[in-house]
Amino acid sequence: MTVLFCLGLRVSELVGLNLEDTDLDRGNTWIKGKGRKERELVPLPAPVVTAIRRYLVYRGTTAGPVFQSRGNRGKSRDGRLETRSVLRIVRELGQRVGLHVWCHGLRHTSITTAIERGQQAGVGLDQIRTFSRHRSLATMLIYRDEHDRDRTYRTLADVVASALNEPRNVM
Repeated sequence: MTVLFCLGLRVSELVGLNLEDTDLDRGNTWIKGKGRKERELVPLPAPVVTAIRRYLVYRGTTAGPVFQSRGNRGKSRDGRLETRSVLRIVRELGQRVGLHVWCHGLRHTSITTAIERGQQAGVGLDQIRTFSRHRSLATMLIYRDEHDRDRTYRTLADVVASALNEPRNVM
């Protein structure tokens, strides 16, 4: 859950992580994004490094998929956790705390949080687009949370209306 949320990963990106491509001491990993031919280096924030290290105590430190399945039930020959297993695990963890949680919802919330907090911190939308690994800004902006739409609209309308009170230079 921590890795999905903090990195805004797609499920396919999560299950595609390999331990040999991950450097926890430097805090980065290589991922292959949707539709990409080349892998890209992604920084890992401290909570993600901590979560992976805690998981590796259980998993072990041998090379291979970071997230492995328990047993041989899946189709993956290398022991890689499958997408549908991640979907089930996330749903069940959400149910334990009384929430309806799904993987893409975590990605959605991650990107929405990056947009809101990133802009407050002076980070540009194109940099946030890079974080989201979307090709276009328009696609990324779909992720803005709709639950806050009324408040945002009212705030922007108030900002625009305040311009009526400012003196204007007439040419």
